[in-house]
Amino acid sequence: MQVKSAPKVLHLILAVALLLGALPVMVSAQAAPVRSTSVRGELNERFAKHYLALEPADQTRPLTLVMEYNPQDQSVLDTNAGFYVFDENTFRLVQSGTSPARANLAVGSLDTSTGVKRKVVVISRPVGTFTVMPFNDSDVPMSYTLTVDNGVLID
Repeated sequence: MQVKSAPKVLHLILAVALLLGALPVMVSAQAAPVRSTSVRGELNERFAKHYLALEPADQTRPLTLVMEYNPQDQSVLDTNAGFYVFDENTFRLVQSGTSPARANLAVGSLDTSTGVKRKVVVISRPVGTFTVMPFNDSDVPMSYTLTVDNGVLID
């Protein structure tokens, strides 16, 4: 019978030790944000979205965002996928329920001049921090690479 009581005593000692802070408590650590000039992602479901922070490197120079996406042969992605850019004020509007299509500061425009379909935005005076929202409102799964010139994306 004493063998059965030993685990109860051990549990009691551990509980008291945890309450008193004598033993370290496991805490899940969050990974540090990733800062890069290029981010890859997948938006595989209809109405899928990602949110990234964007900081300009030099506020006196234009900032350019380019999204290349695949598959390239699905024209539905040309009109139903891309990215929006918000400043702090326009992102607050989205958070309060305004449609991203109405509240955005900029939206990626289709560019095929390089032979590859991509969405492009140029912000001539990039002041402050921005939020970039890649989106896919189609039923076609897509992958994308978002690249910034004169800035850094934060995931």
